[in-house]
Amino acid sequence: MPFELFVNKKSTSAVPTISILKSGNIFINSKCYDEYFTGAKYINLYFNKAANSMGVQPVKNPEKYSYSMRQASNKKGAAISAVSFFKNYKIDYKKGTRAYNVVWNTVDKLVEVKLE
Repeated sequence: MPFELFVNKKSTSAVPTISILKSGNIFINSKCYDEYFTGAKYINLYFNKAANSMGVQPVKNPEKYSYSMRQASNKKGAAISAVSFFKNYKIDYKKGTRAYNVVWNTVDKLVEVKLE
């Protein structure tokens, strides 16, 4: 059987996702950032224990409990250090990187991430 050369293509996510990284960071991909976080420099984090969901709310100005977003150097998304949040709610971030599709929660005005 002849060999076929694998040609790696740069992939861009067509859907908005939020990833939990092994380092304890939350990464917002560029599609999610463009749709929900443009203009925001901070986020508030929420947890719904009954639904096992995390809420990420964009905030333009700093608030008492807000986290600062760091936009990726290539402008393709943003990251937030959330180790204390994960530890507080016993969310195992050390399992490795996991990406989650998100939905906009119109009632609470936040991006909802259903954790599995």
